[in-house]
Amino acid sequence: TPLTADFDCADTGGSGLASCTGTISDGQPLDTTTLGTHPFSVTASDGAGLLSIVDRPYTVAQRRDLAASVG
Repeated sequence: TPLTADFDCADTGGSGLASCTGTISDGQPLDTTTLGTHPFSVTASDGAGLLSIVDRPYTVAQRRDLAASVG
C-alpha cells in the first residue's frame, strides 16, 4: 500500500516559522519496498534561529494475507 509523508509545522512564539522540512518531503511516498524500520524526521526552525527536530521512524512489516473458504 503506498503511503506518503504528511506533516506540518507551526511556531507558537513570536518570531515566526522560517522552515519546515522532513527527511522525505511532505506528500512524497515513503519507502515501503524493504522490511524493517526506516528513519523519518521533521526539522523546523523559527525566525530567531531556534531548531526543533522530531524523529518518527516507521516500520514496514511483512503482510499476512488472510484466506477464507466457503464450503
